[in-house]
Order: sequence, then structure tokens, then C-alpha cells
Amino acid sequence: MPKDIINKSINELNERINKIDWEKYHKDLPFNNSAIALYEWSPIADELKSLDRKIVLNSISLKWGLMKDEFKKLTRDLNFN
Repeated sequence: MPKDIINKSINELNERINKIDWEKYHKDLPFNNSAIALYEWSPIADELKSLDRKIVLNSISLKWGLMKDEFKKLTRDLNFN
């Protein structure tokens, strides 16, 4: 992979990490950047991608919602006192 792409990706990741408010991150579409990257880097012809963007983004968002619900169910009886 070309060094400029690697360096750009590293810089973008570092910027994202530094801007994260860890107390609220889980509420603000935490996997949105990953969904966009999946869409952009997928090995599909660009003319077909336009049909998939909304599907990919919605799928990731729905999966995150399911994961939050499952986590709540698994942890509802935990007591740390």
C-alpha cells in the first residue's frame, strides 16, 4: 500500500481518537466512520455503489442498535455494590 495512504489513515485515526468524548461516544453513531470506509473501500464498481450506500450505513446502524439491546439484557442483573 502506498505510504501516503498509510500516513493519511494514521493521521485521521489519531485525530479521531483525540476528539472522542468517551462518556458519550457510544450514543453518537460510533461505527459510522467504519460503515463509510466499508462502503468506500468495497470492491464494487462505483456505478453500483450508489445503490448500496444507504443499505450499508443502515445495516451498521441497525446492528449497533441490536448490540446495545443485547448488552442491556445481558447486564441488567449486574450489581457492583
